[in-house]
Amino acid sequence: MAWAVHVTEVLVSFAAVFLLMFAVKSIRPHWEYYRYIRKFGGRYDPFYGFVLLQVAYSALRDHLRGGDPYTSVFRTLKELTEEGKSSFVVYSGFEANVAIYRAEEVEAFVSHSENISKPFIIYDMVNPWLKRGLLTSTGSKWRSRRKMLTPAFHFKILDSFAAVMNHHARILTEQLGSRIDDDIVPPIQTLTLKIICETVMGVNLDTYEREATRDYLDAMRRMGELLLLRVISPYQWPEWLYRWTPSGSEAYGVVARLHHFSKTVIEERQAYFENDPEALGNLMKLDVDESFKCKKPFLDLLLKEHFNKRSQFTIEDIREEVDTFMFEGHDTTAQALSFALFLIGHHPEVQQRIHKELDEVLGIENNDCDIDLDQLRQLKYLECVVKESLRIYPSVPLVGRRITKEYQLNGKTVPRGSNVYCFIFALHRDPRYFPEPERFDPDRFLPEKSAGRHPFAFLPFSAGARNCIGQKFALREEKIILAWILRRYNLQSMMPRDDIKLYTELVLRSKCGLPVKCTPRSRNSDPVR
Repeated sequence: MAWAVHVTEVLVSFAAVFLLMFAVKSIRPHWEYYRYIRKFGGRYDPFYGFVLLQVAYSALRDHLRGGDPYTSVFRTLKELTEEGKSSFVVYSGFEANVAIYRAEEVEAFVSHSENISKPFIIYDMVNPWLKRGLLTSTGSKWRSRRKMLTPAFHFKILDSFAAVMNHHARILTEQLGSRIDDDIVPPIQTLTLKIICETVMGVNLDTYEREATRDYLDAMRRMGELLLLRVISPYQWPEWLYRWTPSGSEAYGVVARLHHFSKTVIEERQAYFENDPEALGNLMKLDVDESFKCKKPFLDLLLKEHFNKRSQFTIEDIREEVDTFMFEGHDTTAQALSFALFLIGHHPEVQQRIHKELDEVLGIENNDCDIDLDQLRQLKYLECVVKESLRIYPSVPLVGRRITKEYQLNGKTVPRGSNVYCFIFALHRDPRYFPEPERFDPDRFLPEKSAGRHPFAFLPFSAGARNCIGQKFALREEKIILAWILRRYNLQSMMPRDDIKLYTELVLRSKCGLPVKCTPRSRNSDPVR
């Protein structure tokens, strides 16, 4: 049996050598990777590095202690940015996540033309819902979709949307008269959802049952909560495993509710064209470069692409973009508007200046007339208020990229396979560009105060190739709605700013709502103090 022992020893030796060679081959690229990435500084505790992100660990720790995992994630990010470094690294397994929040670093990050892919954390996790729409797609698919959809936000099209925005803003102001000091977010969310559906989707939600709209908004809120809980639970990251967990099972049920709503929107517009040959013919003759002539361009452009290339551009492809834009087009704007109203309600002196400007531009005789585009352009101070609110509470406080081509960041190499996250919330609080960053001061955005400021110090809509395609739409919508509310009401915020519990999944929110009291405005009185 000696020969058998000898053969066994030889086989074991060969196996050991093979495993050693495999280990060296596998570890070497990681060693090179970490040789670059260690220059950024960061957390090197193996528990953080090989189990989960530090922010996830902190959230999970708070959750197990009976705390709030949503707000602890955001709190941890803020604490890391306050350590005095211009950037830092946290790890998820072997992957490094470089966080940046200085204008000079952000410029190199968003201006890179090739690093446009989104990282796994959060972005891939919304795939069951948004699939590969404009927010999450990359490469040739993203470029072709972006090119196809850009004409839908031509400035001439935005001009035609003003009537719809005025109409729904008027209805909201009539409803606010019966409010005492409730959370301002729900009615604003309903308003922005109606506007996005009627403008870019061509569907009037007033014809839908109120329960359907409420169910969609509730499903979107729950989807955000489940997404964040998944981020702090690494065992739920693999999609094949997540669908079998209780949270995953609930999430897929929520996705079904969200898809049902968007599917209904698509089917209604599709049926309109299929039942009207003349309308369909006009759509098919429409040149994309002249799409501003089309009153409902976004969904119509998608349907035209489908009718032309049914096998290459399916209804599922349309739903990807519809789901993406219904989310991005109403939720981000709703949160931005709600935070703006909350901040205005805390600053009577700002509110008084807004009232003065509105009276001068719109007149004081009739507060029920539509706000036209010329008047809107004259509301300069109101625009400063909108920008300052977005500075303090950016709707999207964090954006990420998957690095597919290494590049230089402050003389340091960011290797392929890394993730880079721009923490916009911290970027907007750089005291070099915004002294006393927590102070609400709209004058920061007056032309004379903005001159010389780094162009990448303020990025509420990101920048570069993947900037927000609907940013002009959102700014116009916010100004019209704020003008309608403030021409009729005095606002008083019913909760201190320090009591806000901020958290984020894809959008920045307040865990405890934003209670604002709306009092019919008296022309001879100052805002409530």
